Amino acid sequence: MSESKENMKKIWPKVALVLLIIYTLSLAVATADEIFNLGLFPTKLERMIGKAIRNLKSPDSEVQLQAKKEIELYGDFAIPQLIKALDDPEIKEQVLELLKTVSGKDLGQDPKAWSDWYKKHKHEF
Repeated sequence: MSESKENMKKIWPKVALVLLIIYTLSLAVATADEIFNLGLFPTKLERMIGKAIRNLKSPDSEVQLQAKKEIELYGDFAIPQLIKALDDPEIKEQVLELLKTVSGKDLGQDPKAWSDWYKKHKHEF
């Protein structure tokens, strides 16, 4: 086999990877928000919000109170995770109150209503 074919065999995987990266980056403009919202790479803030939501289940009322205060401080950033937490019957009432406080809206108990509202208005936050 000639030397150029050998070199081509060696660099082809790198070239393919570069092409894949370029293609992926070209799609990123349209999909960055969707990829970010998949939750595959949670930010520190998202992890903190998640922990506060989990603390709403604590048997210790002081821990629950602290969690509510933290979520209120996180404000709009907490809305997506609060909407997901509506599916948990153990904390649904607390989550509804927090959603009302944080969003200034009262959309009832239906998670879909909250989700639809957030999808429509998330650019405002």
